[in-house]
Order: sequence, then structure tokens, then C-alpha cells
Amino acid sequence: MTRLLMLVLAVVMTGCASQKLTHSYQGDVRLRTLNVDIQPLRDPEEALSGSLKKITEIQRIIQSIDEAMDTEKQEKLMADLRTFEKTLVAGIRKASGVPVVISADSDIEITWGDQQEISAIRFLYPFEKDDYLELYATVSYPLMSTSQLGV
Repeated sequence: MTRLLMLVLAVVMTGCASQKLTHSYQGDVRLRTLNVDIQPLRDPEEALSGSLKKITEIQRIIQSIDEAMDTEKQEKLMADLRTFEKTLVAGIRKASGVPVVISADSDIEITWGDQQEISAIRFLYPFEKDDYLELYATVSYPLMSTSQLGV
């Protein structure tokens, strides 16, 4: 499920660039950071309150500790994020015409939302003295109102 979500996000984000840049690049453009912010699927107005909020927070903490101890799950998540990173950068390279390259030894920072969903991914690449590029992306979902009943 995580792998499919990451691949779908990469395809959607790379499809956003519709025109190639006209600048002619000499050599590779190295990334310094790649930030991907992901908006939650739920409505931000649906804030939990009272004892339900406390129970959910305790459950989230226990679940995150349990998952942190599961090295197989962590390795799978990191492999999925590496695939997402490579797919996204290749799509950006192809769609924009900018010869973006990434370093093999990047660090990954994950920010988790209050419902145990990934809310941000940050890929950090080693600092090099050459020119570098910082990319920022936001994944958002269309809103839909449910004001009709149907069968």
C-alpha cells in the first residue's frame, strides 16, 4: 500500500511540469534538499477532542514504538521512500529538462501526522561546493462536499 501510494504521488507530482525550460545546462544540477509536504486526507476541521483525542494519542505512541522496533518494516519503508525519491527526480528531470542528479548517500527525515500518516518527507543530500538546487513539493487532494444523498 505504501509503495503504491509513493509511486502514485511521484507520477502525479512529475506530471505537473508541462513545459521544458529553455535554458541550456552545462553538466549536472545537484540537489541539496527535496521537501515533499503531504496534506492529510481528512478535513483539518475534524479535530479530535476530549478523551477520544487522548486515547488516539496513546494508541499512536504505542503503535509508533512498536513500528520502530520492527526493523523489517523500517527497512521496507526506507526502500519504498528510495524508490519514491528516484521516481520523482527522474520525472522532474524528464519533464523540466534540467539534468537533476541525486547523491547516493542522502538522509531521509519523515514527519508523521497525528493519525500516524506521513505528512512530510525531506531528503537531505551532502553539501557540495558546486551549485545546487532545493526542490519543494506539496501533495494536496481536491475537496469534495457531500450535500446530496443518493442510492
